[in-house]
Amino acid sequence: MNKQSSHPQPPQWADKFLEWYCSPSCREEIQGDLHEAFHRRRKQFSLRKAKRLFVWEVLLSFRWSNMRSVGNSPGAGWMSTYRLYFKIAWRNMLKAKTFSSINIAGLTIGLATCILIFQFIHSELSFDQFHIYKSDLYRVELDRIYADRTDKSAGCTAFLGSALAEYFPEVEAYTKLWGTKHVNNVLHYDQDPLLVEQLYYADSNFFELFTFRLIEGDPHTALLEPFSIVLTQSVARKLFGNTPAMGKTIRYSGNYGTDDYQVTGIAQDPPYNTHLPFSTLISFKTLIEQTDERADRSTGWNAFLTYLKLKDGTPQATLEAKLHAFIDQYYADLQEKDVRVQLYLQPITSIHLHSNIRFEPDTNGSFKVVKILGWVAVFVLIIAWVNYINLATSKAVERAKEVGVLKVIGAHKRDLRRQFLIESTLLNLCSLVFAISIAWLAIPLLNQITQSDISPVALLNSPEMIFGLTGIFVLGILFSGFYPAFVMASFSPASALGGTIRWTKGLNLRKALVMVQFAISVILIAGSLVVFKQVNFMLHNDIGMNIRQIMVLQGPSLLDSTYPSRLANLKNQLLSFNYVDQVTNSTAIPGKEITWINNGVRRSGQPESSNQSIPFIGVEHEFFKTYQLPLVAGRTFRKDGEEENDKVVLTKSAASQLGFADAKSALNQTISFNDRKTEVIGVVADYHQESLNHGYQPILFLRAEQANSYFSIKLTGFNTNEAIRTIRQVWNESFPGNPFSYFFQDEYFDRQYRADRLFGKLMAMFTGLAILIACLGLFGLTAFTMQKRRKEIGIRKVLGASTHQILINLTREHMTLVFAAALIGAPMAYVLMQNWLNHYAFAITLKWWYFLLPLLMLAMAGAIAVGFHAIKAAVANPVNSIRSAE
Repeated sequence: MNKQSSHPQPPQWADKFLEWYCSPSCREEIQGDLHEAFHRRRKQFSLRKAKRLFVWEVLLSFRWSNMRSVGNSPGAGWMSTYRLYFKIAWRNMLKAKTFSSINIAGLTIGLATCILIFQFIHSELSFDQFHIYKSDLYRVELDRIYADRTDKSAGCTAFLGSALAEYFPEVEAYTKLWGTKHVNNVLHYDQDPLLVEQLYYADSNFFELFTFRLIEGDPHTALLEPFSIVLTQSVARKLFGNTPAMGKTIRYSGNYGTDDYQVTGIAQDPPYNTHLPFSTLISFKTLIEQTDERADRSTGWNAFLTYLKLKDGTPQATLEAKLHAFIDQYYADLQEKDVRVQLYLQPITSIHLHSNIRFEPDTNGSFKVVKILGWVAVFVLIIAWVNYINLATSKAVERAKEVGVLKVIGAHKRDLRRQFLIESTLLNLCSLVFAISIAWLAIPLLNQITQSDISPVALLNSPEMIFGLTGIFVLGILFSGFYPAFVMASFSPASALGGTIRWTKGLNLRKALVMVQFAISVILIAGSLVVFKQVNFMLHNDIGMNIRQIMVLQGPSLLDSTYPSRLANLKNQLLSFNYVDQVTNSTAIPGKEITWINNGVRRSGQPESSNQSIPFIGVEHEFFKTYQLPLVAGRTFRKDGEEENDKVVLTKSAASQLGFADAKSALNQTISFNDRKTEVIGVVADYHQESLNHGYQPILFLRAEQANSYFSIKLTGFNTNEAIRTIRQVWNESFPGNPFSYFFQDEYFDRQYRADRLFGKLMAMFTGLAILIACLGLFGLTAFTMQKRRKEIGIRKVLGASTHQILINLTREHMTLVFAAALIGAPMAYVLMQNWLNHYAFAITLKWWYFLLPLLMLAMAGAIAVGFHAIKAAVANPVNSIRSAE
C-alpha cells in the first residue's frame, strides 16, 4: 500500500467522476485502460501533462453508451429532480416567448460584444509571448534627461550590449540590430527590382535569442559571415517564385551602395503579434565592413536596438538597480555636459503596449486603449445582466401563484431557488451558445477593422478564452440569477395565492438598475463622441504646412556619378507638365520619424555643456515652397552657391531650444555641430513633423540639393491616374532599374492615426450595441409594466383622462429616470474623458454639449421604446382593459 502510494497517481477528482457516471459493466475496463495510459505517459512526458491527458480522456469517455442508467445511479433522485427542473425551465421559456426572447437577445448581444472585445485584448496581450526566452529577454531603453525635456529612445550605441555583458555577470547574452526602414532598400535577382521594408542588420545569434523559425539554413551560422542575407518566405517568393533560394546570390542596394549577398537562410514570416516584424536580415559584420568598423565603435551613432538575455531567474529590478554605476563609468562625458542618462530594461512582452519612444521598429499599441475597451466590455455585460434582473423581477409577481402552489404542496425555499437558478442557467447557456456563434462569424470583420490576424479557432482552443467564457457564464448566473431566485422563493403562500403581493422594494430596485444602465450609456456615448471629435481634430487640424495634393516618390537606391544629371532631368520633365507645380527632394518628409539626430548642437562660443539634441533634415531649396512652410524671419536656401552649404534654417522651437530670445535674434548667428560652423539664415514656423500625439519638434534644416530619400511632387488638380502613369514613365527613363514606389503625403501622414481611428471605431460600435441592449431591456420592461397597469389606464380613460394626458403620465417616470441617469453619468464621463485627453500634446476642449447630446439621444431612444407601448395602451378600449384585468 505504501509502495503504491509512493508513485504518482491520476487526479483523484477525475477518477471519482469516472466512477460516478460510468456503468459498472464497463467501468473496470475503461478505468484500467486510462490508468495504464497515465503511467505510460508519466514516463514519456511530464507528470503535469500526463495528468492533463488523463482528465481529458475521462471527459471524452463521458458518453451515453458508458453512462450508468439513472435508476441505478447513487444520485438517481438528485438527477431526476434536476431533470424535472430543466423540463419546467424549458416549458416556461416556451410559454413566455417574448420575455425569453428579449432576455436571450440582450444577453447574447452583451456576451458576443464581450467575447469580441476580449479576443481583441487577448490578441494585444499576446505580442511576443511566443518567444522561448520571453521571461528573460529585455530591450535597453536609453533616456537623455535635459533641463527642459527628456529624450526617450530605443536606439543605443552598437557596443552597449557587449559593455553590459562584460560589466554584469547577470547578462547571459546580447544581440543588436540596426534598422534601415527609413531608407530605400532594393533587392535584385534576374527580374524587376523589389523594394523591401523592415530590413535589419542583425547579430549572428539573432535566431538563438528570438524564436523566429528558420525554415532553411542553420540558425547558428546564417548571419555569421559578412554579406550573408536571410529572407522571409514572402520576400523569397517574390524574388524567386517557386525556385529554391538557398545559396543563390542576390544584389542589395541601400545605405552603402550596391553589393552581392548570398542567401544563407529562409525564415518563416514573423507572426503579426510581434513588435519586431522583419522582411530581410543582413549579417551585422556586413555593416561593420561597409562602415570601416565605425558602426561598432562610434559613440555618437545611437540608432541600434540592443536586446539582453538575462540568466534564468534574474529579476529585472536586480540588474536595473546596478545600472547607476555602469552609467557613471560609460556615460561620464554626457554627465559632464549637464545631460543625465538613464538606462532601463523593457521586457519584450511589454513593448507593444507600453512603449512609444524613438526608434520603435513598428507602430505599437496602447495599454490605455486596451484598458478602456476592457471597461467597455464590463459595462456592456452589466447592462445585459441588469436587463435580465429587471425583467425577471418584474415577472416575479406574475409567477407568484405558481410559487404559492409549489409551497403549499411542500416545496422548500431551497427547491424554488434551485428551480429559478436553473432557469437562469438555461437562459445564460442559450445566450452563450448564440454569442459564441455570432462572435465566430464576426471575427473576420473584427480582423478587417483592427488589421489583426485573430483566428476564430482561438475561441475554442485557447485556455485563456475558455477560462474567461466559463467565468463570465458562472458570473452571469450568479449576478443575474441569484437575486430573482431569492425574490421569488421568498413569497409567502397566502399572499401569493391571494394575489395581494405588492413588492415595492423590487420596484425601487428596478428603477435604480434602469438608472445604472442609462448612466453607463451616457458615459459610453459621451466617450465615443469625445474620441470621434479628438480623432477628427487630429485628422483635420492645421499641421503648420500644406501637404494636400503632394505625391511622394521613394528615391532611387541604384546611384552612380550620373545621379545629379538624372535628378535634374527628372525635375525638368516633371515641371514641364501643366499638372505639376513644384518638385523637391529631401531626406525626410512630414509623418516620418527623423532618425538623423545630432546631440552636439550649440551656439558658437558656448561650452560643450550647452549642447542640444536636435533632429536634422536635408532639403532641396524648393522644399519650403512646395510644402508652403511659413517663414518667420530671414530667408530659406538659394539654388546656387557653395556658401549655401554652410547655412541652416531653424524652426521656432529649435531657435528657442538653442537659447535665442526670438526668431529675429537667431538670424546671422553661428551654431556648431560635429566641429562644423554654420550660419542661421532663416527661421520657419513650427509644424507637426509627426502626429498631434506629440508636441512641436525642434528641427534644423540643412541644404541637400542631391538628397535621394524622397521626391515630393506638388500636383494641381489633374486627373490623378493619368498623372501617375506619366510620372511613372519619366521615372523609368530617369532611373532605370529602380522600383517606382509612390504615396500621397496627406494619406501617408494620416496613417499615424490608425490606432486612434481604430479606437474610435471600436468605441462607436460597442457603444451602439450597449445602447441597443439597454433599449431592448427598457422595451421589454415597459411592455410588462403597461400590461400590469392596463386596468389603471382603463379607469383613467373612463374618468375622462385624454390620450395625451395618459401618455404624459406613462412616459414621465421613465424620462425622469433617464434625466437622473444623465446627472450621474455626465460628470463621470467628463472626468474620464479629460483624463484620456491629457496624454495628447494637442487635444480638443471639452464642451457642454458633448454631455447634453447623450441625454437627448437616450431620451429619444427611451421615448420610442416607452412610447410604442404607451400609445398602444392609451388608445385601447377601456372596457376591454378593465375586463381583462379582472
